[in-house]
Amino acid sequence: MSTYSYDIELDSNNTLQAEVHYTYNKGEDMVWTLDNGDPGTPGHPPSVEITNIFVSLPDANKNSVVVDILPNLFWALDIICIEDIEEQILKTYE
Repeated sequence: MSTYSYDIELDSNNTLQAEVHYTYNKGEDMVWTLDNGDPGTPGHPPSVEITNIFVSLPDANKNSVVVDILPNLFWALDIICIEDIEEQILKTYE
């Protein structure tokens, strides 16, 4: 498991720091034929699977609590795009 730091811009004055946990798959090259003559594999590109997005939020007593927002991300779909985060992470491996 790896981590990536990501800023969530809530509005022009507020940014929330997130720690994104993810797994990286380096992909597989296409192989036309194997050494024994059998058909090869089509291969697949590198990919990232985000497993958690942790942010620090205040609780009712104004204490800071670290929360995984990924399971409840539907509330922030206009702010956070998972595909954009995955693309940014993939660029770090290029």
